[in-house]
Amino acid sequence: MILNSEEEVYNLYIEFARQEGFGITKRSTRSGEDGKLKYYTLSCVRGGKRISTAKNDFNPRLSTKMNCQAKINVIIGNDRRCTISHVNLEHNHALNPHKSRFQKCNKKMDGYVKRRIELNDQAGIGLSKNFHSLAVESGGYENLTYNEKDCRNYIAKAR
Repeated sequence: MILNSEEEVYNLYIEFARQEGFGITKRSTRSGEDGKLKYYTLSCVRGGKRISTAKNDFNPRLSTKMNCQAKINVIIGNDRRCTISHVNLEHNHALNPHKSRFQKCNKKMDGYVKRRIELNDQAGIGLSKNFHSLAVESGGYENLTYNEKDCRNYIAKAR
């Protein structure tokens, strides 16, 4: 499959991943002698091996890595068109399309939402009511691509 840009490849795969119920990440890249990107891999966020980062054996940190092999390889030509050279869509873990909106790669707050949260915060409207009004406007909490904690973090950073 040949696509016109890296953004087009990313948007296509992120939409597929959201519908299927997994998150994606850019796993590996290679650049040419001229410094331009020539090759990269988009893979499932659960790809890779578990590495224990616990400094304390009494409080181990769980890893989400499961050595999942689902990925696509993309080759970028001289004309900046992208060719998907290899596709592996098999996962070794359960997928949940209803919870895919909670994946980091799927959480997006557009400019309208950010501006509205800021204005309502300046007007003294509480964040819970503000978030609830956004949910009502979008047709339910399941249609939002962010959660209340993301809104709280944004306001804390904006202040």
